[in-house]
Amino acid sequence: MQRWIYLTIMVCLVIGGGMLFYLMKMRENRPDSRWIAMPVRTDLSAKQKSDVVENLTKYVQSERTRSEVVEDLKLVKLFNVQSEEEAKNELLRRSFVRLSKGLSQMTNQEVETIDIGVNGLRKEVDALDKIAVHLGNKVEKMILESEEKANKPSE
Repeated sequence: MQRWIYLTIMVCLVIGGGMLFYLMKMRENRPDSRWIAMPVRTDLSAKQKSDVVENLTKYVQSERTRSEVVEDLKLVKLFNVQSEEEAKNELLRRSFVRLSKGLSQMTNQEVETIDIGVNGLRKEVDALDKIAVHLGNKVEKMILESEEKANKPSE
């Protein structure tokens, strides 16, 4: 009789452990996205905001930007692909620029933001964060350079 009790307990433990393992793996493979939110000026019209999003999308998905991100972060290994070209195509497929609403950290009020980021899986969250920050820094640098050109007095 005791043997059957021990056997039943062992079978329940094995099944329970298998279920926990399955749940952990299932959660790791859920879709996830990470982005950097940049506030939008409030004086822009809806058309201007959509133009900004369109221009930033072109910049983020440009060949030059993708090449720099793939080289800087070594995405060939991270995306588990064979070549840089495949990594660039994967980055093109995963990256996004969108207009959304978020809370301002300074005023705790809802503001419009431009989100620049990447899609992926939950188990890739560290890599997704690095890619999103890198893309955000590139966009910020591009915006600062264009503002400097616009504010530079012509001679």
